[in-house]
Amino acid sequence: MKKVLKILAYLCCIILGIFYVVIIYLGINAKNTTSTEYRLFFIEDKLKYYPINDALSYNLGDEIDYSNMNDTSTYLDSLRIGNRSITIEEDGALYIDGENARIFFKGIEKKDLTLELALGQIEDYESINVYINDNEIYKFTQEQDYALYEIKKEYIGDDGLIELKLDSTDKVKLNKIKIY
Repeated sequence: MKKVLKILAYLCCIILGIFYVVIIYLGINAKNTTSTEYRLFFIEDKLKYYPINDALSYNLGDEIDYSNMNDTSTYLDSLRIGNRSITIEEDGALYIDGENARIFFKGIEKKDLTLELALGQIEDYESINVYINDNEIYKFTQEQDYALYEIKKEYIGDDGLIELKLDSTDKVKLNKIKIY
């Protein structure tokens, strides 16, 4: 009887060990086996809301107007907002307030592109650094509210993901974004 219990205990330990190895394997390879949305929200914790209905997808040339987020047509565009450094204020506009404000675009063809970025209601600020997938591409200085940036194809992720990151020292209103 003791021998049977001992074998059963060893068998349970082996099964539990195999289970743990599978869980570790899935955790290590989760970046390759999950959707972009799932990875950004649950694993990397980079999204403020879970993007439903393929909300991160973007068609080149489409203009996203963030100046009035109270409009229901812009609801899906609010789902591509990356973190708590971007807020929607009472006036319905989107504001960048702090470092690491992120906005995501998925399904981008890997080629040289142009980013059009318009800011509004700019108060005194020192600077706003603009990054694409952690590559600095531009730095707004005082009294600038509009700029075109070149996005080199090397900056676009292999999965067609663009992470637009804006670092601001002060609160700045974000009006429009367009990639073409």
